[in-house]
Amino acid sequence: MKFKPDTISLASLVIAFASAFLYFLGGLYLVPALIGIVFASFFDAIDGEVARQRNLQSPRGDYVDHVIDRYVDAALIIGIGLSPYGNAVVTIFAVSGIMLTSYLGTQAQAIGLDRDYEGIMGRANRLVLIIVLGALQIILPVSYPMGILTMTPSLVLLIILAIGGHATAVTRVRRAMQKLK
Repeated sequence: MKFKPDTISLASLVIAFASAFLYFLGGLYLVPALIGIVFASFFDAIDGEVARQRNLQSPRGDYVDHVIDRYVDAALIIGIGLSPYGNAVVTIFAVSGIMLTSYLGTQAQAIGLDRDYEGIMGRANRLVLIIVLGALQIILPVSYPMGILTMTPSLVLLIILAIGGHATAVTRVRRAMQKLK
């Protein structure tokens, strides 16, 4: 049975939401959460390739893929951030940085420039960081009090996403402004 690219994208969304919820629960749920994140990432990676291979790519499919990607990004970061290992304030900065990064990449295209995928916190980099630091959270479940924050691998992930996301967003603004001169 051949699945349509939109079906694969939707599967990625459902798996990611379930994984985010499992991460939020923490403890023994981290292992299935991480397995789900790997599967969701895999489905996200192949939906576009399936569309190209079967000559099904379209502006509608590209739009659906981007919408689902943003929901997946938000769900995963919020699930991690509100888990026993995260921090709500840092989560706000992480989500806003990632959303701005994605928005500014497509906004460049909307005003006639090329879509901007460049920067240190692109989607693939984010997913790899989530998987690697999620695995570290399983291996190193201890926390380290540091001032007002209790450091965990998941909190380190959120801090990296926040700083990297905003740095990438600023870089994309600067690059677009240079091209618009």
